[in-house]
Amino acid sequence: MSDLAETPEFLDRLRRRDPDACRQMIVRFGPELEGYALHLLGDRQQVDDLVQETLVAALEGLPRFDGRSLLRTWLFSILHHKAYDRIRQAQRDRSREVPLEADDPLHGNFDERGHIKSTPRDQRPDPEQLLESGQLRDRLSRAVNELPARNREAFLLRDVHGLDTDEAAQIMDVTGSHFRVLLHRARVTLRKALMQDGGVVS
Repeated sequence: MSDLAETPEFLDRLRRRDPDACRQMIVRFGPELEGYALHLLGDRQQVDDLVQETLVAALEGLPRFDGRSLLRTWLFSILHHKAYDRIRQAQRDRSREVPLEADDPLHGNFDERGHIKSTPRDQRPDPEQLLESGQLRDRLSRAVNELPARNREAFLLRDVHGLDTDEAAQIMDVTGSHFRVLLHRARVTLRKALMQDGGVVS
């Protein structure tokens, strides 16, 4: 089924500031943008402000939007860059904070070109056991929130929101190969976290 929010007609309505089209854009994309922003920032008040800023910026920028990417991708890109501005500002405000790379449990496992030096053993807890105990979602959510920011962004864009690699790389303003390294680090780190966080669930 085609997405009416991605048609030229819908974009024309948005450019004309058609109230119904604006409401449809908020209903269609707002929840996804909120979910992504909440994982990035972890602060509901900031999330609400950020999503509102994103939608306002999109409406103001629509005359310059050439349609070469999907509207959804463009909105994610606007939100991503605004969120990252906030993250960078927060990091500048915390001058004594440990550099992001030092928090990466895989730091040192990749060479200068981003190639893997070693891969952790693939020994995961039994997924059925985790699901039956009701703990998988909680464990995964905690592990995602503890990922370094760039790895978390790659995981959320690709594996949670379902954007393809090219779209996600475009949003993060990285090359496709760099994005794949970030995503791989995220997936391996999450797998290690699930392995270390209890292994066998009673």
